[in-house]
Amino acid sequence: MMGYGTNAIESLSQSNITVPSAGTPKLTFWLKITTQESGSTAYDTLKVKVNNSTLATYSNANASAGYVQRTVDLSAYKGQTVKLEFAGSEDTYLSTVFLVDEIAIG
Repeated sequence: MMGYGTNAIESLSQSNITVPSAGTPKLTFWLKITTQESGSTAYDTLKVKVNNSTLATYSNANASAGYVQRTVDLSAYKGQTVKLEFAGSEDTYLSTVFLVDEIAIG
């Protein structure tokens, strides 16, 4: 997602996802962030949202050489049917690319 190097907003979503009612449900995915930005200021972001509530935010400041496994707690949505969204936002200068892979809920 993203990587335009200009003002941009982009999202990927899936509705009607059932969060398990047993145990401690969580969202896991692999994330690779590459950026032309420098420093620790968050200029470009990727938000993980469930039912429009932001549960995690990653940014250009989280850039990595490879994929990093991320985990988000979904206990608040136990047994519910939800909408999952990855929402990216990029500022006017320099690009950041958010690569998301192997998304799972369990």
